[in-house]
Amino acid sequence: MIVFALEYRDSISDFTGKIDNDLRDLELSSDEWKILEEIAEILKDATVFFSTDSPTLSEVIPAMDNIDAAFTNFIIEETIPDPANPTTHAKVQEIHLSDIIKSSVSVAKLTLNKYYTLTDDSEVYRFAMILHPEHKLDYFKNTGWSDDWIDNAREMMRVAYRERYEPRYELLTRSRSGKATKASRQSPRKAMKKVRNIYHL
Repeated sequence: MIVFALEYRDSISDFTGKIDNDLRDLELSSDEWKILEEIAEILKDATVFFSTDSPTLSEVIPAMDNIDAAFTNFIIEETIPDPANPTTHAKVQEIHLSDIIKSSVSVAKLTLNKYYTLTDDSEVYRFAMILHPEHKLDYFKNTGWSDDWIDNAREMMRVAYRERYEPRYELLTRSRSGKATKASRQSPRKAMKKVRNIYHL
């Protein structure tokens, strides 16, 4: 809707600006149009992501982080973050927001945080991030997540491997060789060591 309004800004301004239409109260000022442009820019990447046919779990948390960082800047700093890297909180342009916009952003942030918290109820979000070649645990460190949360995510990953995948690996090896040799018994441990080295566990 915002993108549509920006695309037809001239027509909307002409229509609301005519006295005969009795819509002058709905006419947007230049500052208000600028706010819409910035909001559209902030939400652009997230809109594209959530509109795709097959979004991946590893992109959910970064998308939410970017939106949350942008909303925080709106509410607290009253600045527009760099859309290319919102987590830096770089002051690209200072803007004074109306109370209505601040309130709207505050409500949106509360809603976002509600769904953000729900990602903790499922371990798959953590695993997807840790196993992603670009993110791993470094993502959480670089974006300021607490050490306790990171340590917990690391331990959950280790436990999941030991309980779910290591036994399967050993059973598969036994079924192929007919017996568990010393080498086959060590293979899961070697595999886990390799995983730890790759994903910084």
